[in-house]
Amino acid sequence: MLISFMITEDIVTLICLLGIAITGIVLLIENFKKNIGWGLASLFCGVPLLVFGIMNFKKVKTAFLMHIAFYVIALTVGVLPAFAKAKAKAQRISCINNLKQIGVACRIYATDNQDRFPWQIPQAEGGTAHLAKPRSDTDALLDNDGKPIFDVNAWHHFQALSNELSNPKILRCPGDGSVTQANTFQSTLPQGTGRNVIPYDKNSVSYWLRTDPEVDESRPNEVMVVCPHHNDQYNVLFTNSSVHQSSWMRLAQYFKDLSNPIIINRQ
Repeated sequence: MLISFMITEDIVTLICLLGIAITGIVLLIENFKKNIGWGLASLFCGVPLLVFGIMNFKKVKTAFLMHIAFYVIALTVGVLPAFAKAKAKAQRISCINNLKQIGVACRIYATDNQDRFPWQIPQAEGGTAHLAKPRSDTDALLDNDGKPIFDVNAWHHFQALSNELSNPKILRCPGDGSVTQANTFQSTLPQGTGRNVIPYDKNSVSYWLRTDPEVDESRPNEVMVVCPHHNDQYNVLFTNSSVHQSSWMRLAQYFKDLSNPIIINRQ
């Protein structure tokens, strides 16, 4: 689809350039007929040609309007995709920073809790082990057999990191428009809370979280968190807090390299 779009974009740009050239020649000829000096000036600078078109609009109306239209279309086709790519790149960089902060938060939490992540700690000790459901999220990436890989209660586990994360906005990828931007880690708001306070819930989290037993501090190369919101590209957080940008093929290799390998195929 991307290749097809690029081909279409190139064709439109080529047509526009031809249109600009042809209408420009028509305007240039009319300019020479009117004033040789302005015609010569127009050969080296486009401004006199535009001024001529405006001053003699009625005479060269069709050619002038088509010339401007081709310019506008060419700029739209060339500039807007460039802006979209720049925006997507900025969003991905911001997402990487989010994942790095999540990784650091997990490490700090583990340091304070005998090298255990929240999903490995009992509720009595302030953890979310009672909520851990490894390989239960059927809405996330599935393995080759159609079975879940990630924990459906990821949002609860991230909530346990509220002291380390400070702000729930870190759990939302800028490229994910499907989730709500919470501004508090509280899920139930006290009566009288202002309307500007957006509570935290499952729909506040963009990221997939693995809570398998092997996802712990002692195995630094385990895939822990994955962000899928980057046009068939992925950001991956490992248990050692490193974050990697990944294609589908590389992501599949990461899962093959786990201590308990997981085979994934495109769905």
